[in-house]
Amino acid sequence: MTLSHRNLMADCYLSQANLNVLPADVFYALMPIHHSFTMTAVFLEAVSTGAEVVFGQKMASRQILEDLKRGRVTMFLGVPMLFNRLLIGIRKGIREKGVAAFALIRALMLASGLIKKLFGFLLKRASLENIRICISGGGPLPSGTFRQFNQLGIDLVQGYGLTETSPIVTLNPVEHFPASA
Repeated sequence: MTLSHRNLMADCYLSQANLNVLPADVFYALMPIHHSFTMTAVFLEAVSTGAEVVFGQKMASRQILEDLKRGRVTMFLGVPMLFNRLLIGIRKGIREKGVAAFALIRALMLASGLIKKLFGFLLKRASLENIRICISGGGPLPSGTFRQFNQLGIDLVQGYGLTETSPIVTLNPVEHFPASA
């Protein structure tokens, strides 16, 4: 199997056309750069648009949130496990405020499906205020994870691909996310 430069760049250009990648974006790379998804969707995508890349240190929620905040990351790509870990970290922080605060914020998150982007204070506290788009690939994303990120006002795109396909096959456009997810 051979991945050509032409294949990889075709994926970059198709992604840019469908995700509105900007030169001002800052990508977050946590997975190894030798992985075809990271190389294409993070590194080549950033270089081809003039965007920046922040390289993550380790897969620990606290470290990731620190990296996101310090790097002012706008494009956050990862595997479902990463997004699940972040939600666990956010919930843990909320629970530390007490049962009443946790219940109130969970109720507000459920209501925010109607009033998207209401939770600027919560996103800032979780170091997610700069994120424009999260992209999940490498496995199925649980619908609950997808729904909770959306309720927080963060657009989450699900992708599918294979190394053999350079690696992106498809991404769901932000404006066409499944309302029932």
